[in-house]
Amino acid sequence: MIINACIQQAGCVCIGLSVKNKQIMNLLATLPRFTNRQLIMKNETAKLPSRTRSRAVFWGLYFVTILVVILKGPDFSIPVWDIGNDDAMRLVQVRDLLSGQSWFDVTQYRLGFEAGTPMHWSRLIDLPIAAILWLASLTLAQDWAEAVTMTLWPLALIAPTLWAMHRASVRFGGVRAGPFGYLFAIIAIVTTRKFEIGALDHHNVQMMLMAFILMAMMHSKNHARDGVIIGVLAALSVAIGLEMLPFIATISLMIGVNWVWSGAEAKSKTILFSATFAGTMIAVFLLTGPDFSATVFRCDAFGRELLIIGVTGAMGLWALAATISTKTRLVRAGGVLLLGGVVILVAVNFAPQCLGNPYAPLYPDVAREWLGRIAESRSLLEVIAAGRLKNLGFLAIPIIAILYTIYSAREPDFRLRAIALLLILVGAYAMMFYQIRGLFFLLLLCAIPLAAMMGRVYGHYKDSKSPMAGVLFIVLLFASIPNTWIVGAARLKGGEPQASEGEPRGVFKDCYRPRVFDALAALPAGMVAASTDLGVQVMLSTPHRALAANFHRNQDGIQAGIDLMNADMADAKDLLAEWGVDYVVLCANDFGTKDWAETQPDGLWANLYDGNIPEYLTPVSEGNESLLYIYKTQP
Repeated sequence: MIINACIQQAGCVCIGLSVKNKQIMNLLATLPRFTNRQLIMKNETAKLPSRTRSRAVFWGLYFVTILVVILKGPDFSIPVWDIGNDDAMRLVQVRDLLSGQSWFDVTQYRLGFEAGTPMHWSRLIDLPIAAILWLASLTLAQDWAEAVTMTLWPLALIAPTLWAMHRASVRFGGVRAGPFGYLFAIIAIVTTRKFEIGALDHHNVQMMLMAFILMAMMHSKNHARDGVIIGVLAALSVAIGLEMLPFIATISLMIGVNWVWSGAEAKSKTILFSATFAGTMIAVFLLTGPDFSATVFRCDAFGRELLIIGVTGAMGLWALAATISTKTRLVRAGGVLLLGGVVILVAVNFAPQCLGNPYAPLYPDVAREWLGRIAESRSLLEVIAAGRLKNLGFLAIPIIAILYTIYSAREPDFRLRAIALLLILVGAYAMMFYQIRGLFFLLLLCAIPLAAMMGRVYGHYKDSKSPMAGVLFIVLLFASIPNTWIVGAARLKGGEPQASEGEPRGVFKDCYRPRVFDALAALPAGMVAASTDLGVQVMLSTPHRALAANFHRNQDGIQAGIDLMNADMADAKDLLAEWGVDYVVLCANDFGTKDWAETQPDGLWANLYDGNIPEYLTPVSEGNESLLYIYKTQP
């Protein structure tokens, strides 16, 4: 029996209830009844103050975003298992910190050979995650505490990101751009999947910091506090991860350009930016103590080299702003050019490695066989050539944003802000052609000019009531949403591609499901040789050491895995003994490794997948239904 109950208390909400029990009907009958006179308030009293309405809208959108992120994200379970490679390693690193590993020691001792692998990740991200996990562990079992941590941390970052993007959109495009700022920020958050449950990697934090930096840069006037916000957050962004370095360099350049143009008006902002940028970099260096002595990599993370370059540039700009802000623009421009030359000389003499490819120290085999297989390290052109670009909006939407930013630059009041935004947008777009990982920054950056554009077009429609303006609004709105391009491409192709009639292959993430690693975890701790895609999961779910995982500083382990893949059965035995490998582990659904193994049909991996087990390996898997093939090396 279906009952449609309208409960009129703060409005009329129709609820369809399927009732099998008269007790529920009796309960509904007991609810108080109200007359329309009691329920409907007069307009004068019903209206909330504008600030209260704004807060209500913000929190409403925040919780809607959380709901969408959860629904589109991985299946929730205890323990949380459906997480990315970097997210899993972050959890391993936080566990080690809480277990007593030194704050200044980010070596992953269960990755690679005996000395371990010196990681390049900042403790600045470990700290809040570790704090949440420690507090949750006081009252919850470990699996539940980790689940709470992996839920609270990324979802909590959504609120400040939304707020900052809304404020940046309003400052650049006016009040009418505000709602669209929310819309496009939500689209970026949902599309990039950097804020879903389990997202412990640092990219979501960097997106949040960038949102606040852009908010401060979009002010029409030179406020001193904006210099502090930009300086502190820019330094933190560089310290957390060097993906932000091109953006921060562009932002620093525009701070200098703004000072050259505005002179004394921008003096306080420029001085405070320079001082806080340098001070924050020094503070982070002293508080985290990054040590590069155990690795050949020098410019893949924040360290001494980048500290010297950053502090030199910041203190040089501070000195210029403090001394010649009242001089002519030509003098100020000459000072900035001279400072740029000094920074380049410092970089050449103290950090020449930072002027080249950060992956240059990789072994040739690792660069060719491993790095080329990492999806986020591929260029956009490679993705297009492989036919893997499923959304043409990732190409078209940034162009729309760039064109509108150029259009905005024609207005003097917006010129410097538009130029700054344009340079950052073009840089992010170019980065995507170098490595596809730049996409998530690009989508967030596009939100500001897209919001300003939609606000302007909507305002024109409201003022003119022109049908053509309405059509233009609808066309631009849908053209600015990535999913529109997916639907359009599917329509042009005649619908979704038909599924293969062959035997279903399953999915790789099934290799990570709970209980899959239980048999391996029960074995005495030792060295595990597995594919790089399984390495982190071995560390996360078992007490064992993984020979290799998908981290470039683990190139010795990755090279060992490549050698093992290429070795014939006899040579593989010698390599396993030389490296002290105790277990060889494969997953039935590790299709990437299977495809790679097929290129070496005489190798150990290919033979094991074909069921040809050499005499020096003993199967220890639990029956044929297990996804993991576990082999113990003979003593």
